[in-house]
Amino acid sequence: MKIANPGMTATELLNILNARRFNFYDEFNRQADDPEVWTNAGDGSFSSFAQVDSPTIWNLTSGNIIDNDHYVEGSTSVYGKRFTPFEEGYSTVTFEARVALVSIVDLSALLGLFETLLTDYAEPASRSMEFFVDPAITNTFRVRTYAGAEEETDTLVALDTDYHIFKMVWTTTSVLLYIDDVLVATHETQVPDQPMFIEFLIRTEAAANKTVALDYVHVELS
Repeated sequence: MKIANPGMTATELLNILNARRFNFYDEFNRQADDPEVWTNAGDGSFSSFAQVDSPTIWNLTSGNIIDNDHYVEGSTSVYGKRFTPFEEGYSTVTFEARVALVSIVDLSALLGLFETLLTDYAEPASRSMEFFVDPAITNTFRVRTYAGAEEETDTLVALDTDYHIFKMVWTTTSVLLYIDDVLVATHETQVPDQPMFIEFLIRTEAAANKTVALDYVHVELS
């Protein structure tokens, strides 16, 4: 992102300020939850956790009863935003998150952009585009877009506990989905056409806490 300098015109400076306002970045580098950035709710917790290779990682953790869910979302927070490539002169929304599954057994999870808030794990019947984990279907990462009907792809990338970078590039005509910079799906039939917000949701399918570690999430409009 550009940095303002004394030679910039008022229009150039305004463009930078607007870019900061419309884009979203969270490096999860805080020690305490900031409700102006995320709303978290459900059965479980959202808390800071230090790792050797990072000052802080935030863990999204379910409760320890079967079907307990916990989620974080940005639809109602001060710094939250609904993103779209159809307004404000933008044509592309790029979502990127670095995430690790702490466990791959008895775990379901969704992460991406959604039109309607999810409070329990379920594939939404409203506009969305997401990566999801559901061992009842496959032990691989899956991707899905919905805009009146469903378009779903098995990425064939096996579930594991490593960090992966999940990226979606959303335009007015397609959604390109990547894992670790490798294109795993191109969806052109079901392309959402309304503003959507960020949400991460996790569910335990056993009587045990299940955790997803969040390193960062970025959403950029261009």
